[in-house]
Amino acid sequence: MLKNDPLLQQMCMVFGHSVRREREHQNITQQQLGSMIGSGHARISDIECGLVPCGFDEIVRISRALGIDPMRLLPFDECTLEKYPEPQPQHVPFPHFFRS
Repeated sequence: MLKNDPLLQQMCMVFGHSVRREREHQNITQQQLGSMIGSGHARISDIECGLVPCGFDEIVRISRALGIDPMRLLPFDECTLEKYPEPQPQHVPFPHFFRS
């Protein structure tokens, strides 16, 4: 789903950049933040790069670990349906060997 929806991609990128900014501001490593939320540094790296969506539970754990309100990590003002419309479904032609 992440690959197909530009709005979700943008939201993941915005959230990830916010997490990285706050983490670096506090001089916390990815490994440390991962340990603080019960995860590993690879998960934090994926989040910060905007590669994976986070659930509300993970957003809350990250916010608590960084000691900041969740809304500081979610500056989604620019993430609008108008800017990032839902992509149209791609129609794949039927292969010739399935036709009569």
